Amino acid sequence: MGIEGEPLIYEPCPCCGYRTVEESAGYDVCPNCYWEDDGNDDPTKYSSVNHLTLQQGRDNFKQMGASDPAYIDIVNKHPNKYLKA
Repeated sequence: MGIEGEPLIYEPCPCCGYRTVEESAGYDVCPNCYWEDDGNDDPTKYSSVNHLTLQQGRDNFKQMGASDPAYIDIVNKHPNKYLKA
């Protein structure tokens, strides 16, 4: 039995940088940091779907492993299963 087709190459999450997003700006939620990719790549612009700026999400991820403290218990605890962009 073989595998057919092309492998799916994920896009990097704008918040954590791991390849977890199927389509950039497709409103996918990253299982690694729980950032919803709304297409905003300006770190200073407020994201209405995430309720904070991308820079705040990045800082939160570096400090606690989630884009927002509210998601600390539901994010993936094994980020090494994803490729870093």
